[in-house]
Amino acid sequence: MFVKLDRLLGQIEGVISGSLLLIMTALIFANIVLRFFTGKTITWAEDISVFFMIIMTFFAAAYGTRLNRHISMSALYDTMSGKVRQVFYFLGLLVPAVLTVFLCIMGWQVTRTIYDMRGMIASMNLPKYWPYLIVSIAVLFMAMHFLHLLARFLTSYRVDDALEREE
Repeated sequence: MFVKLDRLLGQIEGVISGSLLLIMTALIFANIVLRFFTGKTITWAEDISVFFMIIMTFFAAAYGTRLNRHISMSALYDTMSGKVRQVFYFLGLLVPAVLTVFLCIMGWQVTRTIYDMRGMIASMNLPKYWPYLIVSIAVLFMAMHFLHLLARFLTSYRVDDALEREE
């Protein structure tokens, strides 16, 4: 069941990141063409492009975590073997898992606070809490992927098993 959820989350992350990149590219191109030929611009194009870039960044980071391609400093780790290597791998998953869970909790609190303010983003006519909500969801996905990698490692205690991905 957890593998199916992991695959579903991976598909959602890939679709969101890829779709937003295509939409943002088309929107920026259309805005440039419109400005060149008419001297007018799409007023909300820049704001929505920044919004999309932030969303893409967090969902792509979650997708990278799913593939176990998150940033790691491995020079020292690569020189280790045996139990020491396992402990460092465990810590390398535990610390980011705890941090992403913490960020997710804090993100939900910030989202709730901004939701209670009832503000709107004027140029896009969207509630101000939406960007915070979407980033919190992406961080939740990232936390779930770290916890999944951690669970896979704890069931096998083999670093190589935890690194393999299901096709």
